[in-house]
Amino acid sequence: MINSEDISVIMPYYNVPIDYARQAIESVIGEKRPKANLVLVNDGSSPQFTGPLEEIVTELEKYEKPITYIKLNKNRGLPAAINKGVCESSKYFIWVDPDDIVNIHGAVSRLYRKFKNGCNAVISDQLYVDNSMKRVIANRKKGPLLELWNKYKNTIYDPILHFSFFGALRAFEKGFFESIGGMDEKIKFAEDHDLWVRATELTNFHISNIPESLYIHRNNPNSIRNSHFKEIIEITESFLHKALERREIEGTAKYLGKVKLPQGYYHSFFDIKTEKGIVSPPYLDRQRMSFKPSYF
Repeated sequence: MINSEDISVIMPYYNVPIDYARQAIESVIGEKRPKANLVLVNDGSSPQFTGPLEEIVTELEKYEKPITYIKLNKNRGLPAAINKGVCESSKYFIWVDPDDIVNIHGAVSRLYRKFKNGCNAVISDQLYVDNSMKRVIANRKKGPLLELWNKYKNTIYDPILHFSFFGALRAFEKGFFESIGGMDEKIKFAEDHDLWVRATELTNFHISNIPESLYIHRNNPNSIRNSHFKEIIEITESFLHKALERREIEGTAKYLGKVKLPQGYYHSFFDIKTEKGIVSPPYLDRQRMSFKPSYF
């Protein structure tokens, strides 16, 4: 029997519109019998955001909802907020952004089975929607990308060295997450890509996909990805270069553009340049590839 003590949902919060946060919170513990414990980490938000957020927390506590509220004295950044949340989490946890929505009712039982079968990381398909949450922009299927990774992992063609694709849901076994070293608190942006790069380097990494759209990602025009494009590119190139060094691959990572891959949607793609030239993964048709002038 699964209850709210088995799986935690970690939600880092920093100055996100309160209507977005309320939707995200209600998607986790809005039911009469919540399926997960919510660990809400207020990462030093401004008073105009903290006040309404704490009103929601007080209301939830009044109705004895399973919520742990953590308030940091200053803004320490997303990686630090995630790591703090993990300290208070159950054995398994999901990371959910405060402007997105998770189908927690559909996710928990499936996640639990995956973890009990030996997985230490689980992802799901993802709906990518507009800011109003009314129009679906894309239905991102993770299965084909996971198959691609299984085919080329531990090679110079490893997809995780070229683009971030695991994404959606981001569920981990707590012990495994800690063995990776957690989130790198020195990385300001693209920290989830860096986390997955390091996770895939461990021999005991065992990931599985749930082929259902259990996570809804909002295209928030004020999101970090939309407002810090150049910094994200520079940081990603830097940690990919370090990953190449750890894997004893002589080369450098360079941003190519937002490229449409055979799986049907666009990814921000990074080339690897070696002494012999640009590495061209078999799954990237350079003669027919199309670009999209968009955010990261």
